[in-house]
Amino acid sequence: MDQKRKELFTLLKGSGINIIFEIANRGLTFLLIVLLTRFFKTEDAGTFLWGFATISMFAIIPMFGLDRGILKLGAKYLADKEYGKVKFIMTRSLVSVVFFSLFIMAGILAVPAARESILLIFIPYIFLSSIQKVFRSVIWATGDMFSLNLSIISETIFRFAILAHIFTPLSINTVVYIYLGAVLINIVIEYLILRSKQPRIFSSSSTRVPFKELVNISLPLFFASLTFVLMTNIDTFMIGLFRPMAEVAFYRVAVRSAFFLLLPMTLFSRSLIPHISKEGSFGKQFRHTYHIFNRMILLVSFPLLLIFLLFSEQVAGIFGSDYTSLSGTILIVLSSGLILNILTGLNAPILSYGNMQKAYFLITLVVLLVNLILNYLLIPPLGALGAAYATAMSYILISIIISTTVFIKYRFHPFNFSYLTVILAFGLLFSLSKFFLSYFPKNLLTLAITFLGIYLMEFLFIVTFRRKSYEYQVIIKTCRRFRINRSSNDS
Repeated sequence: MDQKRKELFTLLKGSGINIIFEIANRGLTFLLIVLLTRFFKTEDAGTFLWGFATISMFAIIPMFGLDRGILKLGAKYLADKEYGKVKFIMTRSLVSVVFFSLFIMAGILAVPAARESILLIFIPYIFLSSIQKVFRSVIWATGDMFSLNLSIISETIFRFAILAHIFTPLSINTVVYIYLGAVLINIVIEYLILRSKQPRIFSSSSTRVPFKELVNISLPLFFASLTFVLMTNIDTFMIGLFRPMAEVAFYRVAVRSAFFLLLPMTLFSRSLIPHISKEGSFGKQFRHTYHIFNRMILLVSFPLLLIFLLFSEQVAGIFGSDYTSLSGTILIVLSSGLILNILTGLNAPILSYGNMQKAYFLITLVVLLVNLILNYLLIPPLGALGAAYATAMSYILISIIISTTVFIKYRFHPFNFSYLTVILAFGLLFSLSKFFLSYFPKNLLTLAITFLGIYLMEFLFIVTFRRKSYEYQVIIKTCRRFRINRSSNDS
């Protein structure tokens, strides 16, 4: 196997690790939200989700994008074995985020309304999450996907102390303390992982680098991250201001479900981002990798999209009978708005981690302003459904602008002829599923049968008609490796 193909399979292997861990992590997180909505009243669940969404907007500020800068520069320094420089940017970033997080926390406490809300309990999250992001970014920069995902999933596992509610009823405030405790434990775990996997970072003498270089990279990414976090949370905040807290719960469970559609893109980009950060330019080989990854995103995301469109009420009903109607409608709206985002794939990471950070920031800023206006106009009369329309339209807009920018700058066409066969295949699957459901009632059993049936037909499609594709090669290699491991265990 030549070097370029070997490098691509290494990236695909990293993505496979991401998929396994992140599916487990997202599944556990989804289960936690289900427990929250079923154990607690709708108003209490809405209060918790509103508090978490609001504090998340403040928690991004102390970082000033340093986590993104650490990832970009750290990947470069580690590739050159300049461990002292990695140590310098890590320690300097820790000092910076601790100082600014304490400053932000003091500012929030100065507001009387904040002291009287659930934000008072959530406020340590700003300090803890800032430290957590520094360690996690260094782990990510190493390219060790196993350690990165292990650190991510460990936090979710420790949150399961919420199950104590089965034996001793918990207040919603106690749930907040559990979440904060999980972050604190996760910080210790990430430090130990980093210390064991990259001891040279800690043993090397700190090598001073121009902090301005880190800031110049971080600030545009900070503003882009800030605008993205605001866009994904400001709707929740505004629902809590204008409507009852119960509507926050109805909206957030639909958002949590719909954003599973972006999970494959997150997973593949997580493996590709360190590679993007090292690249000075994107040549023919990267273009090839770009289209392969985008096609795989389609293959993983589209079956889930069909399920959300066909079984929206059944998916929403998992959170409780109160959520079936409104949350189901919101799920359809949000899923429809994310279709173009799925089709255009990895364009956002190329802008944000390539050499177009400022352009990415300006794009997200424009879309954020549009999103704020839409939310202000639609939430008071329509409530959570109005927020869903605003979010769907915002994601359509940002997909169009980012894809156009990537095409103009790098000549990466956001679509490829090989995507067409995937789209046509899923159009056929959608029609077959509708025909199947016309004879059977919609319930969790038919949902599971349809879901597994779609992925089975996708698998048969690949092994029958796509034998020369990388998807087929990945499947065959995985099956062979499983067979070899199984034979060794039997022996």
